[in-house]
Amino acid sequence: MPSTDLSRRRLLAASGCLSAAFAGCAGVGESGTTTERTVSEDGTPMPSDEYDSLTLRSDDDDFFVTSADSPDDQADPDRSLSDERSVDFVLTEDEASNVRIDGDDADAARSFLGATDFETESIVIEQRTIDDCYRRHLLSVQANPDEFRTQYCRRLKAPTTPCEADVTVMEATFVRVQRAYDDSPSSRGSSEGTSCPDSVFESDEPDGETAGNETRTDEEDDG
Repeated sequence: MPSTDLSRRRLLAASGCLSAAFAGCAGVGESGTTTERTVSEDGTPMPSDEYDSLTLRSDDDDFFVTSADSPDDQADPDRSLSDERSVDFVLTEDEASNVRIDGDDADAARSFLGATDFETESIVIEQRTIDDCYRRHLLSVQANPDEFRTQYCRRLKAPTTPCEADVTVMEATFVRVQRAYDDSPSSRGSSEGTSCPDSVFESDEPDGETAGNETRTDEEDDG
């Protein structure tokens, strides 16, 4: 696929809405909220707590968002390929002000953080790599008292969307949940399927085109 000149950091989308039946995405730094049920890869309904989210993408595979909750070795240039995912919890205004975002779209993330009421809400920042020719979408969030889990899907971009094959980039998803955590939950997990509901990227792909990806779920558990 062809490549194109893009900014150092690209704002992909304000996510959190799945279709017109859900609350719509409205603009930079904004997203719909949902308590609807999404469908897992085996067809089982998955409940979701209400959330807002914002996604930023880098043009390389380095972590570009750091917080007080980030591991000390996250910025290590010699990190192994297995260290391709991080989860940071931002629980206070002071912690939010200390989040470092290396990129041209930092203002959008700052606005998202600034709109958070930490008396009743928390921010979770998930970073993970993705092939440049794929899109990722957050499907559901479960924010329980001592457990936090997310469900994603990914699929190929439309053939008309410029991308660079065999290039891996980093993506950061900022998730705002309506739970004020006092401490980071001891149990954290995430799953990702390689197919998405047809409605997820209708706005990105002509005629609701779907990519013929075999369904698979990658399970990750940090606790």
